[in-house]
Amino acid sequence: MREYQIAMQLRPDDPAPKINLSLLYLKQREFDRAEEILKSLVAINPGNVGLLSRLLLVYKEKGDYPKAAEVLKAWIQLRSQTPNLYDELGSIYLSRFKDQEREKYYFTRGSEVAGKGNHKGEEMRWMLQDIER
Repeated sequence: MREYQIAMQLRPDDPAPKINLSLLYLKQREFDRAEEILKSLVAINPGNVGLLSRLLLVYKEKGDYPKAAEVLKAWIQLRSQTPNLYDELGSIYLSRFKDQEREKYYFTRGSEVAGKGNHKGEEMRWMLQDIER
């Protein structure tokens, strides 16, 4: 950990040591520290999906699913043609919020984005069929 702090002092504009430190905090289950670092990096570069993916992981590991859902929504704004994001968000709404309507919306949107013949799209269509039964 000390090495990351030294690297951050030597190269304050380089995000790599901060990202690595946040991952170390995540591994140590120090979620608040990891979140603080990643949120500061996202504030500087909100379009960085790598940072958003790490922040999403922190929130999921922390069990903060409302914040995880918000990160996914921000990510969808950047990459609206990525079906896995809709799948993940639909799953959060079903398993954590018990909100079947929002789950159906995100699975439907994800299957539309994926198109016919795409494995992830087919998987979401099967989920929708199970929901409607």
